[in-house]
Amino acid sequence: MQLAFKDEFYRRSGLFFNIVPHDLEGHYLEMALAGKHTADEPLLLINIGGGSTELIVKRGTEIVDRHNLELGVMTVLKDFPYLNEPLATHSLDEVVASIKQQLPPAVHEISHAIYNGGELTYMQLAGYNLEPNTYLENDDDHPKQISIANFAVRNDEIFKSVELKALEELMPNDPLWMHGARPCSAIAQAICEHYGIEYIVPSDSNMVHGIHRQEFRSVVLSGSFRKHLDYILTVKKQLTGKGVHILSPRFEEPKNPSEDFVVFDGEKGMAPLELERYHLSMIDRADAPGGYVGTSSLIEIGYAQAHDKRIIFTDKPTEFMLNTLPAEIGL
Repeated sequence: MQLAFKDEFYRRSGLFFNIVPHDLEGHYLEMALAGKHTADEPLLLINIGGGSTELIVKRGTEIVDRHNLELGVMTVLKDFPYLNEPLATHSLDEVVASIKQQLPPAVHEISHAIYNGGELTYMQLAGYNLEPNTYLENDDDHPKQISIANFAVRNDEIFKSVELKALEELMPNDPLWMHGARPCSAIAQAICEHYGIEYIVPSDSNMVHGIHRQEFRSVVLSGSFRKHLDYILTVKKQLTGKGVHILSPRFEEPKNPSEDFVVFDGEKGMAPLELERYHLSMIDRADAPGGYVGTSSLIEIGYAQAHDKRIIFTDKPTEFMLNTLPAEIGL
């Protein structure tokens, strides 16, 4: 059904329609929140939803821990149904204490957390005591930070002293957004206190920001290694420089550059069929196969199409059937 819809969309519009799988969506969010964090110290990413919360610990460029919790804005409102009275009749301390009991134990020493979901805009509108972000100084998407102590003080005031109507008036184009403000802030505070966070970096970033920073995690480059190896290696270098993992080709030095089927140093003793099967297996794992289209690549393109993979041509193909495929032009 999904493939049929994509084919029909391409037939009618001439545009490729891509459905982002859940794991790739997670990658985009990670890139949006912490794509510029490369320090060798842990950073906590907090993504709070209606019925769940995702916690990601990133060290350098690696994800070292991840928790998906059955805890979100709606679950807190279910447990504390009077949070959205004009003034909350549940205390912030009571709500935070309840949430902490649902959190996994801390195993990392973490000083900073990035907290997303329109929180930068919210904290600016709601008068939180924000200061310049000295932790991610070169990240224009995250200009501010707040100490957990100041965050907790303003949360308590919004529970006790700021009426819900006043919060709604801060966001006239979407006043109902503010109905999640108190429970969401309580969740974030509980998480940060539980894990010993010192500073929160509020974020408005979303998946689109992550796509802009790095669209692909991994790709396979298909093409005639005999005719166009230099060009393919240039594309490989460009993508590697952007942080993309090249699954295939794995190596760069051809052992037999003049023969019909190129074998690289590092692939000695492997038969052409074995190498081709490896290449096809990497397409299964890739976000997108791309590269020059030669005759030797047709089987790989067909395999990618059959497995509903994104196909990206570096140049518009001349073959009629290739132009009928839902595909993109240009890396």
